Amino acid sequence: MADRFSEITSAEEFVRLGQSEDPAEYDRSARAALPLPVWWDLVRNHPDMS
Repeated sequence: MADRFSEITSAEEFVRLGQSEDPAEYDRSARAALPLPVWWDLVRNHPDMS
């Protein structure tokens, strides 16, 4: 089964989506896959968003 949401490729993209007022973008931030380096970037540079 293919993922419904395309992978989030950067911490900046995740932060933008997570702060979006567009329900579709916010939902993508909650459900799309993130590569491990993106998670590490979030933890280091955006701890409030991880």
